[in-house]
Amino acid sequence: MLLNAPQIGTVVRFAVGDYLFRQGQVLRSFHLIRSGVFHSRILRPDGTEILVELFGPGAVVGEGPAFSGAKRGTFVQAVSDAVVSIYTAEEMAECFGRQPEIAVSLIKLLGLKNRMLLNRISSITAPQPIFRVASLLYQLANHSSRQISADDSPGVSLSHEAIASMTALSRVSVTRSMAKLLDCGAIVDARKSHVTVDLAALREVLKSS
Repeated sequence: MLLNAPQIGTVVRFAVGDYLFRQGQVLRSFHLIRSGVFHSRILRPDGTEILVELFGPGAVVGEGPAFSGAKRGTFVQAVSDAVVSIYTAEEMAECFGRQPEIAVSLIKLLGLKNRMLLNRISSITAPQPIFRVASLLYQLANHSSRQISADDSPGVSLSHEAIASMTALSRVSVTRSMAKLLDCGAIVDARKSHVTVDLAALREVLKSS
């Protein structure tokens, strides 16, 4: 319902590199990604960064701080051209009273977000590095597959360092796991920071892990 309610919120286009928001900002708005992909990063006090998550179409971002007024805990930046709906907390509070089905729609989207988070936690705590890497690539490639033709193979634009950060692995473990996935056909091509995958082959790897 929220995805199909253009009369609510403001639709904005983002180019690669644009920020939805920055860590430390206070904004009374949240975002619904309609197309494209964003990643979130945390800047530590020592200056190092951690890549936390990637968000694709249908993801709701920043809803907690929007309603609580808290500072944003992450940087969220576009890694592809994107279209996003922006909603203010005040606007949505009024809308919930007039159209309770919108509130139900938002709750469902947040439930999906929580399930994805649980899947992510499950993959991070898995003992085998190859399973952690395969699970992450599968989730991200699913985002990409919704935006390409059926004849193309989905790709993921992430460096080995970024994958290591998101899977709690060393870069060496990521490189070894990627080599195994390439050997079994789950990865079709790997060049610098872009990986092309075979979703069916990745599913088989996950089933066997």
